Amino acid sequence: MNKVKNPVATDLYFKEAKHVILTAGESVRNEIFQKKIIHTKENFTDLVTNVDREVESYLIKHLIKLIPDSHLVTEETNATNAIAFDQQPYTWVIDPIDGTMNFVHHFPRYAISVALYHYNDIVFGLTLDIVNNILYSAIKGQGAYMNDTLIHTSTIDSLKHSLIAYGIPSAEWRATSRSKQILFSLFGECQGIRNSGSSCLDLAFVATGQLDGFWHYHLKPWDVAVGILLVEEAGGICTNFNHQISNLKDDWIIASNKPIYDEFISHIRSAADVK
Repeated sequence: MNKVKNPVATDLYFKEAKHVILTAGESVRNEIFQKKIIHTKENFTDLVTNVDREVESYLIKHLIKLIPDSHLVTEETNATNAIAFDQQPYTWVIDPIDGTMNFVHHFPRYAISVALYHYNDIVFGLTLDIVNNILYSAIKGQGAYMNDTLIHTSTIDSLKHSLIAYGIPSAEWRATSRSKQILFSLFGECQGIRNSGSSCLDLAFVATGQLDGFWHYHLKPWDVAVGILLVEEAGGICTNFNHQISNLKDDWIIASNKPIYDEFISHIRSAADVK
């Protein structure tokens, strides 16, 4: 494992990245009700605005200044799944606005997400709930926080008493999709089901215990990099479909507190007809 040799550097990078993300969040709040330039990417549900691009440019400018020659994996500028972190001393994983559809429609669930990797190991992550100005953060091995309050996953111990969140990409919007099978199977099996439109915030809510579980198919590295760390540092579990600890190349993410994990993933695998 490649460790950051200088913990003072980690603290400095974290402090400066925190300042950068909070400043970016303030600029987005100032533009919420301003006219936006909206474009589509892969399809009509995949949106990007001028604000996404402005925020990403701001983050890149200041984070590269903080660690010159660091590598970038970003939603708009360098959107790639071909990640070779082991060849890069430092890599920033950036989502300028997670939940752009919500942002466009003034639905108050969208976030900025920034993670720093040292080779293959995450150093820290920050997710900012822009509307509420709440910062979820974690330094590897030092716990997870909501602003300055230490957070922990819930103690709910059965699926039937849980609140579960999910996400379904547009590619799965068909009657026979595996995602729809899983969703329909959960009706009546848990206390409630939510779809917020922001995986970064859903994972943060699992870390705080506001949600007990979350599942999603076909997310990108910037959607989950911080959230995986938050959930794990808060005492929860993040895996793929095959019970393997989550990484940024997985198609599936299943996250929950520890008490319901086995029941939760077993239900998901059964609904998807995975043996």
